[in-house]
Amino acid sequence: METEEGGVFGDRMLRVRHGQWLEAPREALGALDIHGPEAEVTLAAWFRRDHPEPWQAIAGVWDESRDKRQYCLFAHARLRTLDRSLERVPCADRLHAHVSDVGEPTRGKEFCHTYATGGTPAPVGVWCQAALVYRAGRVELWRDGRLDVEPDSNPFPAPGGLFNGGADGAVFAIGANSVRGAMGNFFGGVIAGVGVWRRALSVGELARLAEPLARLNAPLMTARA
Repeated sequence: METEEGGVFGDRMLRVRHGQWLEAPREALGALDIHGPEAEVTLAAWFRRDHPEPWQAIAGVWDESRDKRQYCLFAHARLRTLDRSLERVPCADRLHAHVSDVGEPTRGKEFCHTYATGGTPAPVGVWCQAALVYRAGRVELWRDGRLDVEPDSNPFPAPGGLFNGGADGAVFAIGANSVRGAMGNFFGGVIAGVGVWRRALSVGELARLAEPLARLNAPLMTARA
């Protein structure tokens, strides 16, 4: 993969071509294997989506092929779930925070429907900071340092904790996830950083995650000037 100047945790960031991804094998996950009925997690990413295809996996532990779902951030999914009916309705250019306590699709559904959907569009070419936060039986999608509220979809109730995939569970992948027997849901764009915490960050901590956006947007502002 190519790198570019910039980044959040260093001086480089990753250019991810559509069809590329990074992964840590299951046996090397260590602290990234977050599961259990009392589990908490914060997964944050700083990224710019440059490819228009929907359902792009940004990062997480999410294997749909073998029903080994735990947690994952997605960009540009076209459907959001209504929390009371679990039905999905159209949306566009939204960010999504997926979690699962069972690993497999939601009972009676073809896919997992337990995910929060933000209310703010995240179109192609725009730098975003997104965070999946799971705590106290609900999943939240934070956008640019604030809870990106969407009535009936964010926050989203998800009792039961996070699925334990065991020794043969999902890998931690950046830029894709396993679906229908192969890696797919490819991300296309630039990722400036990914961070995972084994707890739900505080409101203040989540707000501070957005601070690098000014630096990431600086070259764009200079070019426009």
